[in-house]
Amino acid sequence: MKNRIETYISYLSVNRRLSEASLKAYLRDLALYSDFLSREGIQWDGVDNRTARNFLSHLSSLKYSNSGINRSLSAVRGFYRYWVRADQIELNPFDSVQGLKKSGRLPKTMAGRELDGLFSVIPESGFAGTRDRLIFELLYSTGCRVSEAVGINISDFSSGYESLKVRGKGRKERIVFMGKQARMALTDYFPYRAALLNRVGESMNRSAIAETNDGRRGEKKTGAREGIKPQGDPLFLNRRGGRLSVRGVTHILDYYSDKAGLTGRVSPHTFRHTFATDLLNNGANIREVQEMLGHASLSTTQVYTHVGIENAKREYRKAHPHGGGRT
Repeated sequence: MKNRIETYISYLSVNRRLSEASLKAYLRDLALYSDFLSREGIQWDGVDNRTARNFLSHLSSLKYSNSGINRSLSAVRGFYRYWVRADQIELNPFDSVQGLKKSGRLPKTMAGRELDGLFSVIPESGFAGTRDRLIFELLYSTGCRVSEAVGINISDFSSGYESLKVRGKGRKERIVFMGKQARMALTDYFPYRAALLNRVGESMNRSAIAETNDGRRGEKKTGAREGIKPQGDPLFLNRRGGRLSVRGVTHILDYYSDKAGLTGRVSPHTFRHTFATDLLNNGANIREVQEMLGHASLSTTQVYTHVGIENAKREYRKAHPHGGGRT
C-alpha cells in the first residue's frame, strides 16, 4: 500500500502538477486510509462498498467536518481511479459512495472599519512595518491565496507594477491586479527590502572571509545561512533575507489582529473572501471574479454572492422600520 501511495503521489506531482501543499494533503488522507485498512485487516485491493462507507464513518468518529470528509473521500477515490486505469484493480469501491452535504456556513469577511483598524496598528516605516502592510494590502487588492503571495518573485510584476503573475493550484498561472494602496505600499517597502539584502550580503562576505582565514573554505555550512539563499528573487523576505513562509504570514496577522482588537478568527484567507465579496457587492461580473480568484468552477465563486445577500439582510433588519426580527 505504501509503495502504491508513493506512486500515486508522484503521478499527482508530475502529471497533475499539484502544489506541495496539495500533495501533502493527499498524502495525509491516504496515510489515514491505509491505517484504517490495517486496523480492519483488509488489503487495499479487497475493499468493497461496505468498507468504503465504513471509512467515512471512521472519519466522522474522528470529528472530521463534512468538507474534511469530502476531501478525504476525493483523495481515496482518485487513488483507486488511478489504479483502475492502470489495470491493477477492476472496480473503484468509492465510486458509489456519496459525499456529505457541505456546511452552510458562509466565509468570514472583514468590514471596512475592521480593515481600517488592522492597518492603523501597522507601523508605516521600517522593514517589518512596510513589509507587513504590503502583505495585507496585496492580499486584499489581488485576492491571492497566501501560498501564492509568498511565492511571488520580483520578476512576476509588470513594468508598471499594476499587475503581476501568480501561480495557483496545479501550478496554473494567472494575472492579478494591484490597486493604488497596494502599489504605494510596494514603493514604501522596496528601500527597506534592498537595505536588508545589502546587510545580508555583507554578512555573508564577512563569513566567507572568516572561513578562508581559518582554512575552512571548502566546508559546507548549514542552518541560518542556508535561509538567506532563497530560490528566485522573493518579494516577501524574513529578517534573515529568506523567503517569508505561509506560517510566518499567519503569525504576523495574528499579532496585528490581537493588537487591533478584531473579534473572531481572522486568517490570511479572510482577505481573499473580503476581496471577492467586495467586488461582487460593487457590481463586478461573477465570471471576471472567478478568473481573478483562479477558481476552476463558477459554483465555488457563487458562495460570495450569498455572503452579500446575508449582509444585505442584516442591514435591512437594522434600517427598515418593519425589518426587525424578520428573516
